[in-house]
Amino acid sequence: MLESIDLDQEVCWLSPLLNISGAGAVTSSVDLTWVGFDIDVAAGNCLGDYIRVSNSVNGGPYTMVPNQVGGGACATVVYAFTGPPGPFSSGATITQAGITGNTLRTSVCVFTNVNAEIVTIDNVRVPQVGVSILTSAAAASIAGRVTTADGRGIGGAAVTISGGSLAQPRIARTSPFGYYTVEGLDAGETYVVSIGSKRHTFAVPSRVVSLTDSISDLNFVADPF
Repeated sequence: MLESIDLDQEVCWLSPLLNISGAGAVTSSVDLTWVGFDIDVAAGNCLGDYIRVSNSVNGGPYTMVPNQVGGGACATVVYAFTGPPGPFSSGATITQAGITGNTLRTSVCVFTNVNAEIVTIDNVRVPQVGVSILTSAAAASIAGRVTTADGRGIGGAAVTISGGSLAQPRIARTSPFGYYTVEGLDAGETYVVSIGSKRHTFAVPSRVVSLTDSISDLNFVADPF
């Protein structure tokens, strides 16, 4: 169980990356309790106490489980600005069913700002048979070459990798012969790999990659002049 008290900023807990590819439709759930929650300080802005439960499938953006307690639309648990003043203390099991894909990660984000406001996160689970933790995370890389239409390497081109669990995009510059490598990526995540060059255009400037292992031949070929 994880307990938080008087955070004064949003703090998020992330689950391990789960392999759900062989489990069919799965259900993610988490047990929450909270003590001393006040109503939101402005309608729909989540400027007061809240809990957001979200799920990311195949390395995509986190999608919040819609409000289940309190009536406010901006978080899974938040008490609406127009409701009774509180404070509120309660608990709930937050559930999202029918999740399908290859990988799943759950995020629980909490904001409180007073000592008496306590949140617990417990029993995060995906109980279906066939679900496993991906142990090879952060052990994969993407590499390749950027060339002209006649096979000459393009140096100095920018290869941008975004998505997955990256907090911000990763950018690599190609070598004088057009080669690039980006390491430290999570296997099991889905990334968007894009190419940019001041001197060249590309008919296919971006590729979507579901990274199950390292890739050494993700190549880009520029349009002919």
